[in-house]
Amino acid sequence: MAFELSEFLTQLMNMVPEADTELAAIIRNQLIKQAVVDYSKDRPDTAVSDVTGDGGKYYPINTTNLAAWSDEFSRISSIQYPAPAVATDETPVYLEKEDWDEDYYAGSVRYLWLPNHAPAATETFRVTYTATYLWSAGTTTTSVAQTAHGFAVGAFVYQNAAGTWVSAGTGATANLLATHKVTSSADVNNFVATILAVSVPEIDFFALCNRAACLICEAIAERFSRTSDSTITADSVNHTTRAEQFRAQAKRFCALYSDHIGAITGEGLQGVLGFADFIDLDTSPLWPTGRDFLTHGRYTR
Repeated sequence: MAFELSEFLTQLMNMVPEADTELAAIIRNQLIKQAVVDYSKDRPDTAVSDVTGDGGKYYPINTTNLAAWSDEFSRISSIQYPAPAVATDETPVYLEKEDWDEDYYAGSVRYLWLPNHAPAATETFRVTYTATYLWSAGTTTTSVAQTAHGFAVGAFVYQNAAGTWVSAGTGATANLLATHKVTSSADVNNFVATILAVSVPEIDFFALCNRAACLICEAIAERFSRTSDSTITADSVNHTTRAEQFRAQAKRFCALYSDHIGAITGEGLQGVLGFADFIDLDTSPLWPTGRDFLTHGRYTR
């Protein structure tokens, strides 16, 4: 199910009302995006691509062959060859793991190598692999009048602090900064921006919100811990107390996320990632059974 960025923001304002005043909008959006990145590592999306043979054994791993592939993240889970025709009820035939190598490099090009097969140009093979959850245009649109905006259809954009719409760039930069995608451009002074949405399982929406709330609380805690005024004792103590309060909230939200993902993946709370290290490296987590973990190592600070 697709959830728009605004839906995450609405839920987060209920969970952490202070985020609206303590963090700039661009930071809140970035932390929601980061939560989706984290979730992708804990419970990756599944992508399927049909690749047409060329009579050879080597196939470049790129967006032409594997459209949703993400370097240093995606891994192939299965290959069906030849690709069955679902409409005719053909039985899938799966290759054995030794029948492919997804880490063959020739210079800077990464290839999928099929040592025991050479699909003909009349054949296709079906590759199933892990992928990140990507943001795309949702359904809520905004008509914008901005003189000489310079945006082409398909551009990723956001509003800066002054309220001006600016480019979010491309690639990873756009993934973290953008809030909207330009879906039409009437003329040089007018365009339509559609808010971004991400398709994730409905059952995981609130878990994702918990992860985002964890990151937001930690960011607010860092802000309070760095803005105390040593010349005003009461103010300094207040900032320290507020920082501790938000760190405690961060741990609680992360525990809720960890518990949910552990239940979904069957890992319980004893996987590989210790979320406590992300929250507070200076304090050992006081869990009854030790550190809580998820499924992938991620953070160093």
